[in-house]
Amino acid sequence: TSTMSPPHNPHPFNQMPLSPPPIISCHPLPNASFTPRTDHKTCKYSSYSILCVGGEHKGQQMMNDVWKYMPALDEWVCLSEMSSMTNNTHHNHAQLFTPRNSVGCFMRGDRLIMFGGFEPNEVSSDFHVSNELGRIRASGDTKDEFMTMDDDEHDADTRTTGPLAGSRISEMRNEGAPWCDSISFQRTWLNDMPRCPNAFRQGVFGGAVQYWEKDPNNTYLIAAFGCSTVWNEDNKISGVYAYHFERGEWEEMHHHNIATRLTEPTGHTSQGIPLSRYSPLHCLYDDYLYILGGRRSKDTQCVFSDMLRFSLRDKKWEVLSHVVPIPLSKDYKTVQTVLIGDLWYILSTPAQGEKAMYAYHMRRNEFRLVGVLEGFSLSGRYSLDYVDSNPNALFAIGGFKTFEFDPTNAVFKIDKPNPWKDEKELMKQTMRKNILFADVFVGSAET
Repeated sequence: TSTMSPPHNPHPFNQMPLSPPPIISCHPLPNASFTPRTDHKTCKYSSYSILCVGGEHKGQQMMNDVWKYMPALDEWVCLSEMSSMTNNTHHNHAQLFTPRNSVGCFMRGDRLIMFGGFEPNEVSSDFHVSNELGRIRASGDTKDEFMTMDDDEHDADTRTTGPLAGSRISEMRNEGAPWCDSISFQRTWLNDMPRCPNAFRQGVFGGAVQYWEKDPNNTYLIAAFGCSTVWNEDNKISGVYAYHFERGEWEEMHHHNIATRLTEPTGHTSQGIPLSRYSPLHCLYDDYLYILGGRRSKDTQCVFSDMLRFSLRDKKWEVLSHVVPIPLSKDYKTVQTVLIGDLWYILSTPAQGEKAMYAYHMRRNEFRLVGVLEGFSLSGRYSLDYVDSNPNALFAIGGFKTFEFDPTNAVFKIDKPNPWKDEKELMKQTMRKNILFADVFVGSAET
């Protein structure tokens, strides 16, 4: 994997001179089939479906159901029904996981991995690995061979030809069928895991959880920051840790005991070491863990506004921006992100004020305002994801509606422009005009 660094850019906000900013259309889709919820997690399951895990209904009514969403068909399939089990009854229900929100989750091959989360009045201190889910792909084993669906293929049930004809629809609906019949999880308490860091022994939520494939024989769960007890600012986690799946043990990649100092002008030291925090925005790209912002404490309602990255190979931190040019609200869960290729899309959706989409170009180290969201009624605690088969859209699911305090099961499809692509096309058009003008000028001069 390449570890090329982005070019040095002391002013990473390089907005195109567009006034007023573009309008981004947000299209409401049929509501999800599940109970309205907030603080659930989604992860990409296949090239055309998303998994939705857990969440909270209201009044700390936690959930442990799992759903599969197929945007092209506007269909939801329940893969695991909700149960009211608790930690005290867990050993009699080994195939399930305790209800929780804010769980870290991702797919590793055909298995769903879940780490930590927040249960009623306590922080989760366990690690779950599902049985093989039996994903079905349209053809081959590579991303480029996945089938592609266009926006106009929502009427797939009536089609007899094309990418979604007959067996294609059956494949989409039946993927994961073995899991529907025999869902099970292997649960391990973090205390029982070899070399588990002390920071996680009490549990963790609100951390940065990512999957890293160093090479085919070395795959890791990466966990950084977070909180080990309920809303206790003295128990925020510092450092970066890795669980090696093949060896079955933890590794401490970087540890530091730097507590959050509210007088600190930025979220990191002069040496570029980040202060402890929880619920930062995060992604993993090109062997780097990226961290954006994060919450200082419950009492101050303050968030950091810096951006750093950690090299998983060199085990070093690097500051990319002291203050990012994005409005990170005090209600830190009104900002959601998703990484697609080289672009990290960031939605800022405060209850009051303008809802907007930004993008960060990973290789250029540039932020851009993509546009203002039109028709988007969610304000926070929703999930944001995408599918490979629809590369021009994002999907926002659940959360709170603006000025409402009850969770929703609304679903929005959000158009996803690429501001750098538009700029490239604009440059091409400008070059064509210049060449044409030069030809006309030279021609008239000769005559």
